[in-house]
Amino acid sequence: MTNDACGHASVSAESAERPRRIGCPGCNQPLPLRLSQEGERAALWECDACQTRVAGMFVPELATHLAHRVRLGQVHFDAHHSPPIPPVFGELVSRWIRRHDTRGNGPERRRDDRYAVHLEAVVVGLNDQWVPQGRPARALVVDLSRGGLGMVVRSPIKTPLVAVQIEGRTGALQLLGSITWSDHVGSGMHHVGARFVHRLGRGI
Repeated sequence: MTNDACGHASVSAESAERPRRIGCPGCNQPLPLRLSQEGERAALWECDACQTRVAGMFVPELATHLAHRVRLGQVHFDAHHSPPIPPVFGELVSRWIRRHDTRGNGPERRRDDRYAVHLEAVVVGLNDQWVPQGRPARALVVDLSRGGLGMVVRSPIKTPLVAVQIEGRTGALQLLGSITWSDHVGSGMHHVGARFVHRLGRGI
């Protein structure tokens, strides 16, 4: 803020254009969010501490220290229209992985040890501004590693980023990741790999 020749306070163009960060209106803690600007569509988030809903844009630069304070709103994970992935496809993919595993053959494949799991999840694609795109869908997480996961979905995920929600004993775990590869494994199913970028909230 500066003063003009008449002593009136004015806001610089740089300050006016800078997106305003958002704090939780319920408990006042800072969140890794900002107000949406013209032409942007905000996502619905929830404060992990007081469950207050907040509309805003995710700020990755703030997420390193603040991602545990916010979660994507459950409205983005309403997959009642999507049938669960039959467990048999988890076994199918596990066998497919053993035959076709190409870890280490390219930078997109995870080099960490994988652990076989069978966890039901809901996934929603995110654009490059971390805004949910399209309808959420059910998935079956079939392997986990320190750096990412593999999951079975009915349709390929066409967005660069993804949010994965896995239900646990003490709440839902939300993970944000970047899509690294996708393989068609037959019967209309796809095995999709995602590299972890951020973990949201404190679930599980």
